[in-house]
Amino acid sequence: MMRSRQKMMLCLPYGVWIERDGWVLFNRKYQPIWRITMHNKITAVHPDERINYEKQEFLYNDSNPPWLNRDSYRKCRNILNMFGIPEDRLPLAYMIARGLKSND
Repeated sequence: MMRSRQKMMLCLPYGVWIERDGWVLFNRKYQPIWRITMHNKITAVHPDERINYEKQEFLYNDSNPPWLNRDSYRKCRNILNMFGIPEDRLPLAYMIARGLKSND
């Protein structure tokens, strides 16, 4: 289980942007983290990439963030698990913030 609030803010999805041909999970800082196509192809997204979405949905709000609310944490983890994204696979937003390389 992730322990750090900052890590959760960067690594867990806060919501999803719905595109014409798939979805983009974004973190609490509104940075894109994972793109999922209609064919379930999953790719990391650079946190500075501009996403043109048609709709957005949120997984939690300020009253129940995953670092304080176990149900919100499970909901975020379930979304990642549903698409086969392992918890130890860090998104680019986290690696850039920490100055890590993809093989660290």
